[in-house]
Amino acid sequence: MLRRGALYGILCSVLLMAGKTAADEILFVAEQLPPIHFINSQKQADGFLVKLAQAAADRAGLPSRVELMPQARAFEQSTSQSNVFMLSLLRSDTREKQFQWVGSVYETKAFLIGLAERSDIQLSSLEDAKSLVVGTVRGYFSEYWLRQRGFSDKHNLGLAVQYDHLWGMLFKGHVDLVLTNALSQNLEINKAGYKPEQVKRYLALPELTRELYIATGLNTNKKIVEQLSSGLESMKVDGTYQALKAEWLD
Repeated sequence: MLRRGALYGILCSVLLMAGKTAADEILFVAEQLPPIHFINSQKQADGFLVKLAQAAADRAGLPSRVELMPQARAFEQSTSQSNVFMLSLLRSDTREKQFQWVGSVYETKAFLIGLAERSDIQLSSLEDAKSLVVGTVRGYFSEYWLRQRGFSDKHNLGLAVQYDHLWGMLFKGHVDLVLTNALSQNLEINKAGYKPEQVKRYLALPELTRELYIATGLNTNKKIVEQLSSGLESMKVDGTYQALKAEWLD
């Protein structure tokens, strides 16, 4: 009887630990955006922010996995489910109360980019671009930002599902310009089957220079957010963050 009781106690402990692990597992979600998050040749999630997030989760003692998907789907999952973290989300006034912010991970700069052969395009401000069609990715903050400044689907706004589609829209003449960051411009253009030298930056948009954050919706337990935030901060303090950034981006 004693042996059976001991075995029963061990079994219960194992089941409780397994349940806790499953409950506390966090899912990092992001789109394909090399070199910060992408699927590598071994069909595995890879990149600067993938490695950073996984290391931060390890330090926090949180089991984690990474899944890449369209940005709009990642946004929906992170706001409607618990323990789902976006790897790189622009922080804005409209999003401030929708998310819990783990920590900043990268600064991004935005431009209006068009075909280099378009000698007719002359821009000194965003207002000049309203006579043209500007493309961006559906669900991005840039879509909201353009709409707030008078761009609309019916007149001068084109929306793509993801980046390779966006560049295809530009090269096929469906849009005149694309609003995007400079982080992986050349990689994206090559992936879409075009050449980076065929495009040029027509206008910098300093208003869209923003910090990218790891963030999760309001359904995630605050304790988990604090644990992950502490793990990330410790990497910045001891130089691990800087080393990873240099490895992937410098």
